[in-house]
Amino acid sequence: AHQGSEDDLMETVLERLSIAMNDLSVDGSDLSGLRLALELEPGPIYLLRNQETLEKLAAKIDSYDCQLVRSYVGFNLDVAHWWLADKITAKWLDEDASEQLRSRIYHSHISGHSHRGHFGDYSLARIPSGQAVDFRGWLRAITRLSTVDHVSLEYEAAPSQRDVVESVQALNRWLRRLEKETST
Repeated sequence: AHQGSEDDLMETVLERLSIAMNDLSVDGSDLSGLRLALELEPGPIYLLRNQETLEKLAAKIDSYDCQLVRSYVGFNLDVAHWWLADKITAKWLDEDASEQLRSRIYHSHISGHSHRGHFGDYSLARIPSGQAVDFRGWLRAITRLSTVDHVSLEYEAAPSQRDVVESVQALNRWLRRLEKETST
């Protein structure tokens, strides 16, 4: 937060990614299929922290002078982080987010969390029904993104193995329901 202006910091991040990717390219590494997904972290001390900074960085990536950065750098859509950061909703992603941003979302993950904060990864099967509806809305929005081909569960802070198993089962049910909705 004290290292310079937001624009300068975004330029520094892209410059460093450019250097790293050029080094990989020179080494002969196969970069096809590579995607670097930057993650929004809620809170005022983070560079990528809300809707405004997501949109701003997406625009900077699209106009950056390094083709490798333009081709391979995007975002991870962490549902809990996006909601906590700015109460970003699936509706915003569907209707108001720029195409620049939407086309740069390469990965998404979800975990159950409290609407008051992300203090741990709770079972998706035991979250309040309104929040479950929110997650299903996110899954619908994510499936409409051509750049995301899977959704993962993040459960490194799960209280138990049972929470993980229940979450996999809940996500599977939601995906089957979504598949039925879209096939009719």
